[in-house]
Amino acid sequence: DAYLEQYPLITEMWLMTCNRESIGETDACLFPMTEATVDRWLQLYNQRMADVPNAAYLDSKDGKEFLENGDCYFVHRNGKLLGIGKAAGDSIDIVIAAERGMGETVMQALCSILTEDVVRVMVAGSNDRAVRLYRRMGFLAVSITDKWYRVL
Repeated sequence: DAYLEQYPLITEMWLMTCNRESIGETDACLFPMTEATVDRWLQLYNQRMADVPNAAYLDSKDGKEFLENGDCYFVHRNGKLLGIGKAAGDSIDIVIAAERGMGETVMQALCSILTEDVVRVMVAGSNDRAVRLYRRMGFLAVSITDKWYRVL
């Protein structure tokens, strides 16, 4: 919208895509979110996203919706939590590493359940760490889907 461009741009939302076969595989395992684990999943999301520019805060209402959709997971290897994510069809909507350096493994694990050849992720252009990870894994920005402005 031309009207909004008079305000400071906060970030652009990018659609990035990659061929699933080029992402690689991992021996990490996925465990679905359950009613017993939804609070832990939300807690980990909110802790890890607290310092990410423009990230949303999730609450129990979001958790209920995620449980109904059945597309949220914990990623483990040998009993150790590596991260969490939300993925279905051709899209990975949330990627959270439990500790630095695990993002690629979490992405690979989430890709293992996708059903399409091309993987899609949405990312805020201001989320430098995520953008670097996705580019390193072979993702390319194919479009700007939204722009967020600071309307004073």
